[in-house]
Amino acid sequence: MKETHIIAGKTVNIFVPSSSKGNISRAIYLNGGYEDADKIWEAFSYEEMKSALIAIDVTDEWNAALTPYPAPRLFKGGEDFAGRADSYSNSLMRIMLTAEERISEMTGVKVKARAIAGYSLAGLFAVYSFYKTDAFDRLASMSGSLWFDGFIEFMRENKLKKVPEKAYFSLGDREKKARNKRMASVEDCTVQAVEIFKEAGAETLFELNAGGHFDGEIERIVKGLRFIAD
Repeated sequence: MKETHIIAGKTVNIFVPSSSKGNISRAIYLNGGYEDADKIWEAFSYEEMKSALIAIDVTDEWNAALTPYPAPRLFKGGEDFAGRADSYSNSLMRIMLTAEERISEMTGVKVKARAIAGYSLAGLFAVYSFYKTDAFDRLASMSGSLWFDGFIEFMRENKLKKVPEKAYFSLGDREKKARNKRMASVEDCTVQAVEIFKEAGAETLFELNAGGHFDGEIERIVKGLRFIAD
């Protein structure tokens, strides 16, 4: 089952399994710009699954809503990163309230647990969220932009609001070969992030996939969702 709503100014697609009546235990919030949300759900859903998927379109402010603090642009002619993740986090809390009301009406049960996931800058935002709120208990960061200026230092200098039960990270094995030096640090930064979550006590998985940043996006997202789903 699928419903589409405009909540807090964002297009929000809510997916619940057709056999979910009374059987949903977790909501997974997938932030990003996913025109392929239906394909992701089709590939992700499986018999007897207990997770709902809420896909939130953030394409209208991608470089702003998903970045934790301002940073210079990556490429000449691009735009700087505005660093408005805290503001978007407030909007996400409102989205969660409405989405979970709808899930309850669709399935007859209340959501008991939440996870957050994302690809690229949305993967960065998923990690950052654990330093800002205790609303989530699992995360998946696929090809997450953990190269973001100073972010590993931020992780080391700040305390998690909640240690996730499960934390999934993945990259393409060619992402470290990016011509942009900042982006080329992504594998080293991701390995450090994985260690930080491991040391905190999270069940953590890091996977390398074949290809660069834009290869096999749907398949990579689905792998992460499967790891954090009920």
